[in-house]
Amino acid sequence: MSQKQLETKTILIVEDDADIGPILLKVILSETAYLGVLVDDGIRALDFVRATKPALVLLDYLLPRMNGIEVYDKLRQMEALQQVPILMMSASAPQKELDKRKLPLIKKPFDLDELLETIDRLLSHIG
Repeated sequence: MSQKQLETKTILIVEDDADIGPILLKVILSETAYLGVLVDDGIRALDFVRATKPALVLLDYLLPRMNGIEVYDKLRQMEALQQVPILMMSASAPQKELDKRKLPLIKKPFDLDELLETIDRLLSHIG
């Protein structure tokens, strides 16, 4: 698979919860046509996207070292990632900050079917 194919077919999951992250990865791999990559903090997410542009980012809010809003802001500063859809996953993200950034949120706990529908909707806008 070429780098370009890898870029257009990858969903980056940024989730530090050891119970949730692997489940999300399994669902992405088994229920979508996309590859899934799981990282457990914002620094690793930023390192990953420097090498590979994902089709979508699933971003937890409560992360070690920097929160999801901080990661989002850094991702949006990268020219190559300005059009990549990002979905925040949280029970506690500050709504005011999400609204200011027009950042979509799926509230934890969420149904996996709801997540898949949201992923389909976000990716259909760029497909």
